[in-house]
Amino acid sequence: MLAGPSVDGSSPLRPRRAAYTLRLEQDGWTILRFWNDDVVRDMDEVCQHIVISAGTAVRMKEEFVQ
Repeated sequence: MLAGPSVDGSSPLRPRRAAYTLRLEQDGWTILRFWNDDVVRDMDEVCQHIVISAGTAVRMKEEFVQ
C-alpha cells in the first residue's frame, strides 16, 4: 500500500485537491485526509486510523494474491 496522509487546513482548495488526489490514486496511492484540528486534538486517533487503513490494505492484497 502506498499511503499518503494529507493534513488539510480550514479551507482547502477543493478543485485543486480533487485533481491532485485523482492523479495520486491513478498511480496507486491511497490518500488519507485529516483536518488540522483533528491532528492537533487527537494525534493518537489519526495514527490509529492510518495503521488500521494500512492493515486493511495489506489483508486485501493478500486475499487478492491467493
